[in-house]
Amino acid sequence: MDFKFIRNVTLNGKVVGKIGVVDGVKSYVSTRRPEHFFRIYNGFGIDKNILWEISEEGVIQVIIYYVGKNEHHYVSLIDDWFENSTSTDYGHGEQMILSKDFMNEP
Repeated sequence: MDFKFIRNVTLNGKVVGKIGVVDGVKSYVSTRRPEHFFRIYNGFGIDKNILWEISEEGVIQVIIYYVGKNEHHYVSLIDDWFENSTSTDYGHGEQMILSKDFMNEP
């Protein structure tokens, strides 16, 4: 995976991901650990405001770099986050949770 860095994405002063170009496609890349996985939804979440921010910057795909027992890349289209995710708030702000059913694992 060829990644050309554009900028960091921050939330409350903390870097939560990076925007860059991956294999010619403008992408948002975020690293996640097992505690970030929502078992009830079989997926991962992204802060709703972050989704709007990266969408307005022209991001096409979201790549979740999962670091657990095994490392995986989950690739999804940003449109799927808006069309197929579930909105929830567990006390850290509204998140959009997308099931792995809408993600590819290259």
